[in-house]
Amino acid sequence: MINYNELLPVILIGFVCSIIANLDLFKKQFSDTEGQSNLKLFAVDFIRNFIFTTIFAVFLFYLCGSFTENYQLKLGIVGVISILGIEKALELVEKIMNLRR
Repeated sequence: MINYNELLPVILIGFVCSIIANLDLFKKQFSDTEGQSNLKLFAVDFIRNFIFTTIFAVFLFYLCGSFTENYQLKLGIVGVISILGIEKALELVEKIMNLRR
């Protein structure tokens, strides 16, 4: 059974990741004189990134549910992978594992 209250933080993670992904475009929008056309471009890119990042985060959330029941652990894994990307997240885990040795 799907509990939609569990997905609210995942949607928030998708929102934050969309802001981070479009931060450079956001800076260009305020430095340009063509504000209206850049604002439309920013809005379209932001919505597209928000939708795809949230879908990816929800998929990861339910994928993590297959091997752990800890809610905070699932949110942490989803947040790190969504913000950093898979390659950088794996590098971070590898560095942490090397520090433990």
